[in-house]
Amino acid sequence: MDEKPDGVEIKFAQEQLTVAIIGGGHAAVRAAEVAREYGHRVVIIDRHAYLGGSLASSRHCWLKNGSCESDIPLPEGTLKRELYVRARDAGATPLLQTACAGVMCTGIAVCGVLLASKFGVRMLPVDAVIDASEDQTVTNHLQGALEKRKACAELIFEIDQAQACTERVLRLGKRRLTLHRTLREGTLAVSMPWLVDYTGRVATTASLTMQMRQAAVQVFADMREAYPCFEQSRILSCGEVRLIMEPREAALRMNLETVPGAVSWEPTTAHIREQERSVESVVSELCSTLERPILASGITVFSFGEQLDYVDVREDFDEQLGLRFLVCRVRPPAGIETAVLVAGGGTGGGMAVAALHEEGTDAMVVDMNMSLGGTSTIGLVTGAWHGYQDGAWAKRNAAIRALAEKEHTAFHFAAARYWDNIFLQASQRQRFYGGSMVCGAFQDKGSVAHVTIYGEAGFRGVSAEVFIDATADADVCYHAGIAYELGDPETGFVQSCSQWGSDPWATKNFQHKHYLADLDVVHPDSYADCLRGLGLSYRHNSDYHIADMFTPRESRRVVGEYGLNLRDIACRRQFKDVIAVALCLCDNHGRMSDDLVTAGLLGSELYDDKEIRVRIPLRAFIPKGVRNVLVGAKALAGERDATCLCRMNPDISNAGYALGMVAAAAVAAGRAPGVLPLRPIQAKLRAKKVLPAWADDGAPAWTTDFAFKRLRENAVSGYFPAMVLADKALLDRSERLLAEGGRVAEQAAMALAWHGRPAAFPVLAGMLARELPKDAAWVEDKGAAGWTLRNVAGEVFSSSERTNYGKPQLALCPSWQVHEHINSLVYLLAKTGDARAVDLLLPILERADAGSDELSRGTTPYSRQRLDVHRSFFHERLWSLAQAWRIMPDKRAVPGLTALLDKTWIGGFTVTEDWCDVPPFQLSYLEVMLAAALAACGGDLGRERLEAYSKDARAIFRNMARRLRVKYAG
Repeated sequence: MDEKPDGVEIKFAQEQLTVAIIGGGHAAVRAAEVAREYGHRVVIIDRHAYLGGSLASSRHCWLKNGSCESDIPLPEGTLKRELYVRARDAGATPLLQTACAGVMCTGIAVCGVLLASKFGVRMLPVDAVIDASEDQTVTNHLQGALEKRKACAELIFEIDQAQACTERVLRLGKRRLTLHRTLREGTLAVSMPWLVDYTGRVATTASLTMQMRQAAVQVFADMREAYPCFEQSRILSCGEVRLIMEPREAALRMNLETVPGAVSWEPTTAHIREQERSVESVVSELCSTLERPILASGITVFSFGEQLDYVDVREDFDEQLGLRFLVCRVRPPAGIETAVLVAGGGTGGGMAVAALHEEGTDAMVVDMNMSLGGTSTIGLVTGAWHGYQDGAWAKRNAAIRALAEKEHTAFHFAAARYWDNIFLQASQRQRFYGGSMVCGAFQDKGSVAHVTIYGEAGFRGVSAEVFIDATADADVCYHAGIAYELGDPETGFVQSCSQWGSDPWATKNFQHKHYLADLDVVHPDSYADCLRGLGLSYRHNSDYHIADMFTPRESRRVVGEYGLNLRDIACRRQFKDVIAVALCLCDNHGRMSDDLVTAGLLGSELYDDKEIRVRIPLRAFIPKGVRNVLVGAKALAGERDATCLCRMNPDISNAGYALGMVAAAAVAAGRAPGVLPLRPIQAKLRAKKVLPAWADDGAPAWTTDFAFKRLRENAVSGYFPAMVLADKALLDRSERLLAEGGRVAEQAAMALAWHGRPAAFPVLAGMLARELPKDAAWVEDKGAAGWTLRNVAGEVFSSSERTNYGKPQLALCPSWQVHEHINSLVYLLAKTGDARAVDLLLPILERADAGSDELSRGTTPYSRQRLDVHRSFFHERLWSLAQAWRIMPDKRAVPGLTALLDKTWIGGFTVTEDWCDVPPFQLSYLEVMLAAALAACGGDLGRERLEAYSKDARAIFRNMARRLRVKYAG
């Protein structure tokens, strides 16, 4: 690391006087509202992905109704949403998933706060700090954490089938439990208290949560034995441990105020109102006299009572947040050594820990959540839409089901207990650091030397022989400076993000649950954009339960020793170093990148029994030039279309298990993972069915002879192998097939056009002329009365058949099949490079439309809420035209493209504010691409739309438009 400078001056300040509020409960939000009334800039800092404090994190879903023996329901979904909306409506900026890791001081003044997040460590200069946290965070940083604090811990677990219970209080020996009705019929929330001597830097909340969950299982067994009304009940779920600590004397500093952040043990609405009112006078007095403090020449940062050593300081202005930061790195005051560090304990990282445990390898796992499981448990995606559902995934699920039956719990709760049983074993060699985030890493001579984490125990530097980066966004690689790719190579587009919710009533299946899914596309490199995505997740989500996790479907992809690609998958390439597989259908949640997909030409040859089989080599999990890092989850190396096929929960789980096995073998052999002899590891993985028989079955890869044979067989998608194999000799042979006419010539023409051979033009032109009279012209969805499609010739096709999502099953209609074929021909004609294609495509452009006066949303709640799919019937045609005119720009296309951009459901989808609802992002993406095509053809409106999008509140579209504006508009 660079040497620490003698002193760092704050050479800037925020434009407004700025107040930082630490904590995310009712007191913090009310403090923010009051501070904003004085015109100050306000930021709220909380480590959770939501506001609501311990009431929300513990799922304390009731308020005591005054002195009555009754409760007022307070679902944590309502609490999270209402507090967040209050803060944003007041104009405050919540900095969520961000810990206050220290306090900046100069003289007797507090001049800023140190922030730790997955984006690193930042200093935020502020003019005042209000500590409204529940554990007096600022006082702990300035004076040091107390060695021991008396606290009352509460674990709340929910049980079902408890209709017959009329008790409010249960006594089991010395233990007293209180029972509270929830909104879910027949369920009770059981409050289990536990007196503890809490030592925050030794016994963390994560470890306490595991111990209390284990105790809850025994308590519940006692309840079932003592009370017959619980014989059929199960534990459904639980939240984090809620701690009520004895207050300590607050630290005193200029421009620092401390207000009570914790609510009482049994809060009432009156208590919360009283707490908020008590905050008002303190904040008003501070804000009414607030002035910018006089700063000394340097700053001192205190974290848990110790002066923090920081280096590599640089200024950074976040344009979207409107905040100025000092970005830095810290030298942790204490270090941890382990054989293997697993960063991210989710679907893949958790299974890596399980493998390391089985191999007896010393390891530790770090996760932002207080429990393991990630998306597959905490994120509420507990099932498997698809994927290879055998091997370690199946073994884990069977173990969880057995545990659920034994302990009388639901699968979700048993999943957490599955991991608890590993970490709570007396002989275990794994450690869990929950509620901790990776916020730095240091690479030295081709190896990661250590990773910096921040949690309840403060900053720690972790050194290991092998690092497994199983975070959602390759955070270790990001901080270590390891090269990565992101999104579509040309546009930067990524798949959507979700933060799921659940409602209290029973539903038929997930499509009928009231989930909020696919919120928007969020740029994982942008702190502000991720915060914007979190805000979106609360606007219309469930009032009952909102998942603690904000989940990206697509992450950074490392540049690896080998990059997996679609050609590998299509050609069934075998790898000698295969260690994992994926089994998937295309579930892209947004547009894929490959032009084969854009043109609707992804052939059936890619599928085996309607499933895509993917073989993944070890080299795709190893960053290029870095010896001791394995990258799991969604960040493996390769094309985004290839890696997106590997993101199903079972596949990530099995791959994580395989990486744990590789890491254990590397530690045992004292060698880097990339140079290990793999046959023994592969044999173990085969025996455990992590590697199926088809992973390395020796099936022959495609050859040019095979591709030529497919062209002549008159098979469906016979063109596909020739498209994938870009071989000049094959294309020369294929040109000779054009003279044969019929289906063979058409297949050959499609393959030749794909590779830019003009000889294909006459055949494709004939195909287009034949198909155009049968092209679909209009679709009308009549709801329960069915739907109707009309083609160009006026022929009508009606049906009531719908997909699982309630959308019209248009594929049943011959005219719709022709419509999709024409989309491919539009794209291929442009690819031929023949100027005559312009005359053929202009009439298609002139009659193009969105196809409906209203968005097509389907009939199920899940379908209506999804923003990741096309919402208008003819958008694929528009995509083909946008791509075609970008390939062969022509001034004659300007009137047609200009008219298109002014039509309903095609244009007008820019977003100018970050605190607002967003349109379906596919509409925005299409508008940008049509604008780029128009700009390429010389149209002024295209340049204007790109200019508008270059100021869009969404980083993905903002960056996309700026890139395309330079390329097409100058």
